[in-house]
Amino acid sequence: MKSSGVIILNKDKDILLMQRDDSAPTSPNMWNIIGGTSEGQETPLETALRETEEETGIRYKTEDLKPLRSYTEEELHRRNSGAVSIFLADYPCLYPQKLIVGEGKGIGFFSKEEIAHLRVTPTTKRVVADFFKDYGA
Repeated sequence: MKSSGVIILNKDKDILLMQRDDSAPTSPNMWNIIGGTSEGQETPLETALRETEEETGIRYKTEDLKPLRSYTEEELHRRNSGAVSIFLADYPCLYPQKLIVGEGKGIGFFSKEEIAHLRVTPTTKRVVADFFKDYGA
């Protein structure tokens, strides 16, 4: 099983996060970056594109997502979950109210400082920390 995640940045370099709902099979009510598990023979990029549209309503083109890095399940301390591919995208709109909550119970942009005070999934915590360390956004 493979997964993909997308770090979506607005003009202020805040990151778009989605809050899982009460019935999420893992990490209910926690915040995470946009993404999810591959279906069928999807490539990591196809998974990232599909999950982004399902969760936010944003329909990116292939060239809009830039590969950042991949994590092994060992790096993320996830058992039997496979590799996670992370992509980067710019938010295409100036007005966050155009976002939809396709899954979960909330969605919004958060600064590095705000993310530090949210209940985020362990994977999101690692990915976001690495992103700010490596790219200083």
